[in-house]
Amino acid sequence: FDEERYLQAVAKLPVIDKDLLESITKMYAELAQVFANQGFDRLRQKQSAAELARLNSELTQHIESRTRELQQSNQLLQSEKRALAASEARLNALFKNMSNGVSVFRASDDGQDFIFIGFNKAAERIEKITRREVVGKKLTDIFPGVKAFGLLDVLHRVAETGQPEAMPPSYYQDSRIQGWRENYVYKLPSGEVVTVYNDVTERKQYEQALRNSEIHLKAYFDNSPIGINVFDKHGKALLVNRAARKMFGAADDASLDKYCLFDDPAVRPETKAALYHGLSVSEERMIDFRQIKQHGM
Repeated sequence: FDEERYLQAVAKLPVIDKDLLESITKMYAELAQVFANQGFDRLRQKQSAAELARLNSELTQHIESRTRELQQSNQLLQSEKRALAASEARLNALFKNMSNGVSVFRASDDGQDFIFIGFNKAAERIEKITRREVVGKKLTDIFPGVKAFGLLDVLHRVAETGQPEAMPPSYYQDSRIQGWRENYVYKLPSGEVVTVYNDVTERKQYEQALRNSEIHLKAYFDNSPIGINVFDKHGKALLVNRAARKMFGAADDASLDKYCLFDDPAVRPETKAALYHGLSVSEERMIDFRQIKQHGM
């Protein structure tokens, strides 16, 4: 080892100033920090890109799932709309073509009157007026006798309470139309009031004719000079007119509960047999009413 030559070589090396050295050292440290930060930023970018991809995938799945749900809901809604439209069409056809008269009302004048908003074909036929003539008009204007008829009070009660009411056959009359009507009144959830009714004029006329016939028949039965008796299938007297009671010597209010046709000795056995079997029979004979009375009849 040549120490002298070594010392000479060392003496020839350039001497770096302390401040310059610190400056260079600081620069290298800052460069290292920059490089480190760039590496960290790239790492964070990679992590952020991965997180963004994951979130995007989740969002896409959620959107697809929600889209399927909305499509299913929309299909269900469309199906319900079609079903509702079909139901409304059926109800509308029923409303138009049912044999009962139907009127639909909306309350007006603070519930004191009612406006026609529906009027079916049967109502047009019954009332001899068209839908166009009544819809949008007040009930009391179209049917001025409605209060005396009693329907207006029923409409008020049903509109107020929501409880349906059946209105027995009543006679309607105004200067344009008259007849017997039987109504059923109820309130819709939407607030309108509906009357479903029948024209029972013909039925009431038949009933009156039947009552008149019964009155005439009873008068003929009671006042006939011929004795008439009506018996049940057991031979018990149901009706006995005045002439027959007179023949038996029985007062008009006397009870004939003890008498039985099939126990009457004056009635021939073959006649009893025919009557018992529901056959028609006629006979002429002498009747000893004293004998009948002796048997407690």
